[in-house]
Amino acid sequence: PGGTAARLALDAIGVRGGPLAAPIDVHLEATPDGHAQTLVIATVATANGPLVELTGTASTSLDRLLAGGPALAATPIRGTVTIPSARAADLLAILGRQDVVTGTLDGTATLDGTIGAPTGRAAVTAHDVRIAAPVAGQRGPTLVELAITARWDGHAGALEARGRESDGGTLHVTASGRPDALATAAAQVEVAGFEIAPLALFLPDAMVGTSGHLDATLAIRGLDPATSDVRGRLHLVDGRIPMSPTLGTLRQATADVTIADRRLDLRL
Repeated sequence: PGGTAARLALDAIGVRGGPLAAPIDVHLEATPDGHAQTLVIATVATANGPLVELTGTASTSLDRLLAGGPALAATPIRGTVTIPSARAADLLAILGRQDVVTGTLDGTATLDGTIGAPTGRAAVTAHDVRIAAPVAGQRGPTLVELAITARWDGHAGALEARGRESDGGTLHVTASGRPDALATAAAQVEVAGFEIAPLALFLPDAMVGTSGHLDATLAIRGLDPATSDVRGRLHLVDGRIPMSPTLGTLRQATADVTIADRRLDLRL
């Protein structure tokens, strides 16, 4: 009776628009298990197969879950999100990125806590990602591995990324903080001989097409623009940087950047 009778199923086929350059299919179902819990299953897929799969439970009836209300904030949740070993080309094509030649992505995440204060851990890894050469006959290095781990305890979070390339380039980034105390957030960036072209595929649209070998050491204290302190150096060799449709692309650039005391010194 009551909360054990309801069941929800939803399918959205061929969803696209906004950041989605290629269509995706979304399936969602929520079913009571007969023990005052609701089982939730969701998948996101393309024509080539599943991209993301979620299985979880909420410790309340489906009727109450759909009704909403302040009491839901304390409802315990638990779940697992999986990215099966998917072709990087299929995942990035959703965002309109068409330059991937080889590579795969996989990952998992666990969800706990409550609806009002969820917690979780995630790990996502890209393997053997190579992009089409921007200049014919000049094949760039392969991104052998980019491993990203993250955790959230309900109040604060931390992230770490480690990357290595076939020509020896390395990348290591750490960050931690909480959204209600941005002034105390911190990040550290260490990059050595890293070709940024494969990495740029995973960055915002304005960065796609960027290439060049980067060395960098950066220490960031605080994410509040009024009080943040950024210190370090960056050195870019043979850079290719898209500027704008009017200005075109800056090519074969060499740049040295020094940041300290809220000042930036750029030498080209």
